[in-house]
Amino acid sequence: MPTMPISAVAEWVKIISGLGTFASVAVAIVVFTWTKRKERQDREAAAYTSLDEKYVEYLKLVVEHPQLDLASRPLKNPPSLTLEQQAQERAVFEILVCLMERAFLMYRDLPEGQWQGWDAYLKGWCQRENFRRLWGELGYEFDQGFMDYIGKQAA
Repeated sequence: MPTMPISAVAEWVKIISGLGTFASVAVAIVVFTWTKRKERQDREAAAYTSLDEKYVEYLKLVVEHPQLDLASRPLKNPPSLTLEQQAQERAVFEILVCLMERAFLMYRDLPEGQWQGWDAYLKGWCQRENFRRLWGELGYEFDQGFMDYIGKQAA
């Protein structure tokens, strides 16, 4: 049986070692990429869930205070509010606007998905008198891009 010279064996070991290193690096890159993608998806899911939970809390307030006319469909004949109810309306409205701002900041630059629904929702609110009135009182407290967006929609 013929034997290989030591230099040939060393050359084969070097080639196999190089292939092993290349394979290890390739696997590490794939694992790193997959892990980063999974982390991003988890962050997005957590943000979506958090916003969803906050919106449900807002809806509970709307149900508890139907006279405030802060449901997504406006009351046909909203009642006159007492000073206390006006303060409640303003507070619940601030919660809603904070949710809107969060949605704006989270979704506006995404190519598809959640933003289209939020965009339609915000545009609907911007057409309401009580929204425009309360926005006039609060609109200076938010992200500049959000303020510009709402200002344009509410004009």
